[in-house]
Amino acid sequence: MKILYCHCAYARVVPDAVKQEVLLQLASSDLEFEAVPDLCEMSARKDPRLPEFAAADTQIIACYPRAVKWLFSAAGSPIPSEGVQILNMREQPAAEILEAVLATQPAMVDVFATPSNMVNIVLAAPLEIAEATPSEHLPVRAATVRERSTPQEEATAQ
Repeated sequence: MKILYCHCAYARVVPDAVKQEVLLQLASSDLEFEAVPDLCEMSARKDPRLPEFAAADTQIIACYPRAVKWLFSAAGSPIPSEGVQILNMREQPAAEILEAVLATQPAMVDVFATPSNMVNIVLAAPLEIAEATPSEHLPVRAATVRERSTPQEEATAQ
């Protein structure tokens, strides 16, 4: 599922704490997402990327669903009645938004080699914190598989 994050840069209607927490957690995760400064501005300019964002199998993190639907329709890219989930940063807490996003994404895995050269696969949770700031168009990509040392190797390194 594609993820679109709107930073609502030109309207101060979304709580800053919610915007910052959602963006920080998305950036520190292994999820691929698009961050845009403001969907209202994109709609006013009839941005050519809007049809791609309006496609089914997308989560839009912005404000009120009715406003988001209106913005896309006004720009000539109506959102389909099914397959698009709109998460509302004006009313939903960051934790609820992030839970909804993670619930629709495939499980991420970590792969690490053991001393016996066997490969273990474990479910991974994002551990690193990365700082992110929105820009004109910020595609964020991260690998979902990364090497991790075993507990024995970590103990030896210390």
